[in-house]
Amino acid sequence: MPNLPISQLPNLSGATNETLLAVVYSGDGSPITYHITLEDLIKSTPFGTMYQSWIPDVTDTYSIGDSGHTIAEIFVGSGTVFIGPNGSLGIDDNGILFSQNGFATNFFVLGAVTESGVTTTSGVTFTVAGDEVIMEPVSGQTYNLNLQLIPTGGTIGDVFTQTGSTNYEWGWVAPSVAPYPVVYGLFSQTGVSQTITGTTEQSMINGGVGTLTVGANQFSVGDSFNAQFGGVITNGNNHTVRIRVKSGSVVLADSGNVTIQTNTNDVFSMTLNFAIRNIGSTTTASIYTLGTFQTAKVSTSGLSGFGFNGLNNSTFDTTISNTLDVTAEFGTDGDSLSVEFFRLIKSY
Repeated sequence: MPNLPISQLPNLSGATNETLLAVVYSGDGSPITYHITLEDLIKSTPFGTMYQSWIPDVTDTYSIGDSGHTIAEIFVGSGTVFIGPNGSLGIDDNGILFSQNGFATNFFVLGAVTESGVTTTSGVTFTVAGDEVIMEPVSGQTYNLNLQLIPTGGTIGDVFTQTGSTNYEWGWVAPSVAPYPVVYGLFSQTGVSQTITGTTEQSMINGGVGTLTVGANQFSVGDSFNAQFGGVITNGNNHTVRIRVKSGSVVLADSGNVTIQTNTNDVFSMTLNFAIRNIGSTTTASIYTLGTFQTAKVSTSGLSGFGFNGLNNSTFDTTISNTLDVTAEFGTDGDSLSVEFFRLIKSY
């Protein structure tokens, strides 16, 4: 009787748990008959060459191996492994692993490996702790994180490097251009004029574009800001005006009641400068404010004005959000000023 592969046994393709009759001749030539079900035959026969797609009869039911019986290796071509209904993990012909819908892990390591996916011999480990990204050298080595900018064909290299032995001790090093601070506009008033009149404290700031707020822990030592106001003022002779500069309800500077000369639809301008001297909570943070208020006659060349300043190192707090407000208050009813222009910029 010839040896036939299983695929060529008669009626095998239509059999399901049917009994196959096997006749085996013993050493003395006597036949021994075995009744073997197709299921037992499949389970007892090791898999060899695969001639077609391997598709289970029901979905999401069977496993390959388990925790105590793992598969040593699986070789997949430059295709894609589909995990779940929407996930996929692929590799291209250059060996680049990619995920079609994103990738998340507690940490990952960049660097050469001794065995693929097993042991790293060099590189860095990236992890996330809260809102911080930690870059830790593997095997005690030192690595620099380089930033290259090529807006006009030039480069800036080694702008961020490790300065200490622990994960968090990282610091800026000198790039190939001067490390000038970033300066930018914060707020510009676009609303209609803010008119202040009478003997109650009122804000000089109306609607506009930008922001008047610096978020919690966003200040740095040395940060400097400039605010410029301008408009029209009318007041009686020797009447008083008072200017307060605030962060929320915290007073940064207060001019007190200052006596000014008479003005009739004359121009006023006010300049405020702020500098962060220290950061932290109350009694640690420190901000210095310097202000000048000036009026200019429209019909003549007369100028007058006053200045004021303030150092707040007791109630100012950079660990919370700070929103600028500037108020004006007259000492006599009938006096008024209209703020037509206001701009706030970060100057350092």
